[in-house]
Amino acid sequence: MKELFRKFKTNKHFRIVSVSLDRNKTDWIKAVNQENMEWEQLWITEALSPYQNEIFHFDGLIPTTIFTDYTGNILSKFTGYDPTKPEIYTDSLNALLAQ
Repeated sequence: MKELFRKFKTNKHFRIVSVSLDRNKTDWIKAVNQENMEWEQLWITEALSPYQNEIFHFDGLIPTTIFTDYTGNILSKFTGYDPTKPEIYTDSLNALLAQ
């Protein structure tokens, strides 16, 4: 995500928002600071966690990366970790931002 953020952050049609499912807010804040994630960070509270599947179409795989349009329609969804994902993300974003 850091690479994508650096690459696309000046594009006015690009925005990264990370959503954490961590149960301990203090640990989450510590991780955000340690990882130096410069983009917007959101935390799903325990009260909201029953809605995470409905909101994000979350299927339990972490990480889940979702590309949406400005109205929240899902354009692409990637699940799990794969070292080739940054290249796939870049290709997808280039295609989506070119539209």
